[in-house]
Amino acid sequence: MVKSFISLTTYTSEVVPKFLIFQDIRNDLPDKRCIQPSLTDLSYRCKTKEVYAMQKNQGFTLIEMMITVVIAAILLTVGIPSFFNMIERNSVSSASNELVAALLYARSEAVRQEGNAIFTPVANGWTVGIDNDLDGAVDSTVLQYAIDNANISIAESLGADTLTYNPRGRAAASAGDSIEISYDGTLKSRVCISLIGRPSIKKVDEGDCP
Repeated sequence: MVKSFISLTTYTSEVVPKFLIFQDIRNDLPDKRCIQPSLTDLSYRCKTKEVYAMQKNQGFTLIEMMITVVIAAILLTVGIPSFFNMIERNSVSSASNELVAALLYARSEAVRQEGNAIFTPVANGWTVGIDNDLDGAVDSTVLQYAIDNANISIAESLGADTLTYNPRGRAAASAGDSIEISYDGTLKSRVCISLIGRPSIKKVDEGDCP
């Protein structure tokens, strides 16, 4: 039998064993790959090319797949509620910030246009109108905003249905005036209005507006 030998050597700082790999090339025998475990161990471990191919492409075992599925289920069970809570917090926070920005805009427009700015909350948004002749009626609308999240709703808790800023940028608000923000019908946040019309955000667990 004629055999071809290939010597593979790995270089390190210590003495490294050599592994002898050879292939049987006799015509009447299937091709084999044999490995000598060490220089002192003369027993060769031979496998056919088909066995090598099967071992190389055997993929995942059933146990490995089951473990992966279990781990994925645990991660989903823990992660999905947290993900929905994050969406809720971000939605409420975004609506609260947009509301505060609209109130500050109404105040600045009242000063700029030297008229009354009337902020009117509605179920799915708000409007800001300008009363130039100070007769209590809106002469022009400068802002009309609709909340694009069906889960978010607002409700005003004001002394009047509207909040009016005068040309000096002040509003005649009452103690405890606020605009409430709910998510899926549950109250989550309030935008408190101070006595001079200054807005601030207060979460529900922080108590009522002063």
